[in-house]
Amino acid sequence: MTAITTRNMGEKPGHRVAQTILNFIGHIPGTAEKKSVDPAQRARVIARSAAKKAALTAGSLALPPGPLGWLTVLPELVAVWKLQAQMVADIAGIYGNKAELTREQMIMDLQAMWLSEGNTVLFITHGIEEAIFLADRVIVMSPRPGRVDLSLKVEIERPRRWKDHGDPHFLDYVVQVREIFEAKGVLTER
Repeated sequence: MTAITTRNMGEKPGHRVAQTILNFIGHIPGTAEKKSVDPAQRARVIARSAAKKAALTAGSLALPPGPLGWLTVLPELVAVWKLQAQMVADIAGIYGNKAELTREQMIMDLQAMWLSEGNTVLFITHGIEEAIFLADRVIVMSPRPGRVDLSLKVEIERPRRWKDHGDPHFLDYVVQVREIFEAKGVLTER
C-alpha cells in the first residue's frame, strides 16, 4: 500500500474550499451489510461490484480535459469517491463493525481488507500519521508543479495497531515527513 501526502495548504483561502470538499466527500455512509461468516469472500464480491460501478460511472462522466481542468473531472471524482466510501462501509459491516463507523475504524477495516487481499492500493491523504499508518511507502509531493520531495519506506510490522502511533519508529517517520514540510515553510509553529 502506498500513501501520498501533500503539503498542508496553510490558511490560504483555497484551503477552506479544499477542506469543505474533503469533508463532503469524506462523509462516512451507513451500511445494510450484516456480519459475514466468510468476510474475505464477501469483501471480494463487494469490491468487484464497486469496481464495476466505478468503471461505469467513470466512463459515463468522463469529459475531455479543457480550460477549466479539474471542473471537467470533479463530478466523476466525487462519484467514485462516494462509491469507494460505501464499499469500505459495507466491508466494515461484514467484519461486524456496525456501530458508528469512524474514520479510524474505516482505516482499520481498509488495512484488514488489504491484508486479506494483497492488492496494490494507492491512497492519497493530507494526514501524515494516516499515511504512515497505512502505507509501506509514503511519497511526499510538492505543490505546483507536483514533484516528489520524499519517498519513505515504512518498515513497521503488520497488522498495525493504533498503539503503534506511539512507537518510536512510527514517530521517527512522522518527524521525517514533518521536517520536509518545515523546510519548505509549509508547516510552521505559530
